[in-house]
Amino acid sequence: MYKILTILLITTLCTACAQNTPKSVTEDMKLAEHFYNRAIYSEAERVLLSLKAAMPDNYDIYFRLGNIYVRTGQFPAAEAMYQKCIDLNPEEPKGWYNLSLLRVKQAIAVSEQGHRKTALTDGNYSHQFVMLREGLITAITGKE
Repeated sequence: MYKILTILLITTLCTACAQNTPKSVTEDMKLAEHFYNRAIYSEAERVLLSLKAAMPDNYDIYFRLGNIYVRTGQFPAAEAMYQKCIDLNPEEPKGWYNLSLLRVKQAIAVSEQGHRKTALTDGNYSHQFVMLREGLITAITGKE
């Protein structure tokens, strides 16, 4: 029993020490990517949040969290992550671009909601909402 406890304690200590090494950071980033690519967003988020606590100025962590939050419909959280990217590195275009795409998605959602709420009361705006939505979708997809 004593040997098992000793082994567990040593393993735990080694694991804790290894969590701050560059190798473990790389492994954790790969693990987060693994979860993300398989649409296991809650696990990818969990790994990235632990990395964020250890590396609060890492652009890629915020960028990946933003992508997770967009995919899970958490637009305010995504916006905060992309804004943090911009704050950390305003010269990097990825944060700006994804924030722009997010705001277009938000505009599409608002136009759809407006259309649903007013379609029966105002035919003019109903058509304008449809045209706005189609224009926004065309803008981000390039397809008509």
